[in-house]
Amino acid sequence: MKPQEIHDYKITWRLNDPLVAKLHMNFEQQGKDWCREYLKPQAWAFQKWITPEAHAFSFENEMSHNRFVQKFRKHIYE
Repeated sequence: MKPQEIHDYKITWRLNDPLVAKLHMNFEQQGKDWCREYLKPQAWAFQKWITPEAHAFSFENEMSHNRFVQKFRKHIYE
């Protein structure tokens, strides 16, 4: 997919209550690296500073979300 197609596709699933994991700010790069290695670019999104100490990773499907949460379980906020 081209960058514009990825962007447009993400909009479709992000508007429909995406699955979100709040990751501690110190693990931002590790979270991004994991997503880049295991997921397609259109299957996840990142939002910085959703709380003073956390960033948000949004996922298109439950399986990806659960795998991410399992990997970073010690650093995920509820």
